[in-house]
Amino acid sequence: GAPRMGLVATFYPSGSQLAQATRIEVKAGTELSGQDIPLRKERVFRLSGKILNPDGSAAKQSMVLVNGVEAPLGGMLMFRPADDKGVFTVNELPAGEYSVMVGWMGAGPRDSHPMGQADVAITDTDVKDLVIQTQPPLEVNGSFVIEGSDRKDIDFSSAYVNAAPTGNDFLGTGLATVKADG
Repeated sequence: GAPRMGLVATFYPSGSQLAQATRIEVKAGTELSGQDIPLRKERVFRLSGKILNPDGSAAKQSMVLVNGVEAPLGGMLMFRPADDKGVFTVNELPAGEYSVMVGWMGAGPRDSHPMGQADVAITDTDVKDLVIQTQPPLEVNGSFVIEGSDRKDIDFSSAYVNAAPTGNDFLGTGLATVKADG
């Protein structure tokens, strides 16, 4: 019945958030000592749930990424696989707000598989039975043109398009090459 305690991400000198960190500058060839970082021990929680495909079936071969909303990619970042029934569990999360993203970890091109995302706030209890239903990837078509020019002899084959969502959901990026005619 006692609260679970665990070691959590700690930023120098002893902060629990990236905003509390102090930068340490180390010049090339310099040895630095005396910069100890005592790990913080705090109450931790469990996040568990299930990942579903767009048709409602279990999303096998899925990967869950839990990312702290306060400091995306600079704070809490945990990867966990889902089992064959799409069930996942992430332990040792301190209280906070998280973005839970679902991606594909199986064979084949990543951009052909469904993805999903949910925001979760953990306050004073475990989060159980979170369900994330994935969505099929979007397809976008278009072409390159040179504004103000009627030239048709430009080779665009060395160009590419990178589409990325706003916010901290970097799993939803897409990369495409461009055909020679644009």
